[in-house]
Amino acid sequence: EKEWQPIDEVIGTSLERQKRALHGRQVHVDIPDEAMLVPLDGLLIEQVMQNLLSNAAKYSAEGTPIDISARQTEEGIEISVADRGIGLDPHECERIFDRFYRGHNARSDTSRGTGLGLAISRGIVLAHRGRIWAEPRLHGGAAFTFVLPTAGRSRVLGDSIAADREGKDEDVI
Repeated sequence: EKEWQPIDEVIGTSLERQKRALHGRQVHVDIPDEAMLVPLDGLLIEQVMQNLLSNAAKYSAEGTPIDISARQTEEGIEISVADRGIGLDPHECERIFDRFYRGHNARSDTSRGTGLGLAISRGIVLAHRGRIWAEPRLHGGAAFTFVLPTAGRSRVLGDSIAADREGKDEDVI
């Protein structure tokens, strides 16, 4: 069930739950001081974060940093998890979210995975009416970013409101 939650708390909980996978890694978190509230299902978005953090740890060398950021954009709240790992082939950036697909670099790595984590993450983000994408980083590694909309909040929350029936584009909580 979607509720207004501060994104920094969701990120913090996800980091705590991935503490073992992230052991021995520098994790840089860049989140503005002002509270960024997002209508979301906390458990599901924590699952997205845990999938992204787990992949960042799995596909990058121990001791390399993992960067997490969150920022407000016109589209909503944008959250990114970036590593300096094995990277992505630019041609696989869309396909990597398909069920059971493992990127070329991941297949040649000794790490095991089912190829479901990113597909599940995409489904969760889409259920929140958001977007998720992957990009190779300039100097190696990959960045996985998703955005959760904050505009049109009533529709994201699934509410039926009088303002919509009157043709007004207002947010009602």
